[in-house]
Amino acid sequence: MTHLTWTGLALVLLAVAALACWNWRSNRQLQQLDQRIRRQRELLEQIDSVLENPHLSEEQQLIRSEALLAKLRESSKP
Repeated sequence: MTHLTWTGLALVLLAVAALACWNWRSNRQLQQLDQRIRRQRELLEQIDSVLENPHLSEEQQLIRSEALLAKLRESSKP
């Protein structure tokens, strides 16, 4: 094989490795985003259940929902 062939092969392998690395990183970021979305959805559902709970006073609903809202705000930070 010629020097040009080896150089071309090395460039192709380098491009494939770079693409694989970029793909892995993107997948990891998507998984982290998906986990954050799931957690936020759970917190929103908990807030809804607190606000719809007839056994809690308005004050208890407010205290619990504000605590959950603080967690939700914290989870929205990157």
